[in-house]
Amino acid sequence: MKLKILLSSLFFMSLNAQANYNFETVTFSLKSAGTSYTWPDGIVYYKINENHFNKNQINMIKNAMKEIESANSNIIFIDVTVGGDSANYINIHSGSNCSARVGYQGNGAQPLSLNTNGCMDHGTILHELMHALGFNHEQSRSDRDSHVHYYPQNVQNGEHYNFDKKGGISLGEYDYDSIMHYGKYSFSSNRNPTLVTINGRAIGVIPEKWTVKYHNFFHTLMVQDNQGQSAHEFD
Repeated sequence: MKLKILLSSLFFMSLNAQANYNFETVTFSLKSAGTSYTWPDGIVYYKINENHFNKNQINMIKNAMKEIESANSNIIFIDVTVGGDSANYINIHSGSNCSARVGYQGNGAQPLSLNTNGCMDHGTILHELMHALGFNHEQSRSDRDSHVHYYPQNVQNGEHYNFDKKGGISLGEYDYDSIMHYGKYSFSSNRNPTLVTINGRAIGVIPEKWTVKYHNFFHTLMVQDNQGQSAHEFD
């Protein structure tokens, strides 16, 4: 297991927002040791299934990509149907949920689902694109319990695995405002909190204007090398 540096220059994107986490499924495809989850040269190829989205929704997806590009010049999104030539790309479609494979898979088209009835907001789109870049959830950090209280008794049946801590390396301070952080009531079965910060501050707050904070390190990029394990899904 080892941390993979995603791009030549380190950065972290954090947004003060909460995506639609109760509707999200994240697919972690565990691959053999030595296989990188990073996008070669920082070039992220993609295809938007235009028959799945209207013009405004397509623009929302592209604007989210531009926002990520503006955060770091080492990331470039290229449409394979226009100027790209790659067998490995993100296939953006409207599936049954909000879902993404984490990091570069290298085995052809990798799905990123944005259901048009539940996923088409700026925060959710950014959240799924960040998964595709290789970012895990903030509350999956190994040091999670030093920052938030987790209440498994309030979680919906069958959804506890969404709060499992993942192995890997986390850099920098815990970011409560990360777009990759679940909200206070995510997957609650009884309207009681599933996550509460130890210091009493809020998480999952949606401001009127999205903001992006930049740092000189990655934060919660937990990319792992694993041997002989099959793919499985996390929400």
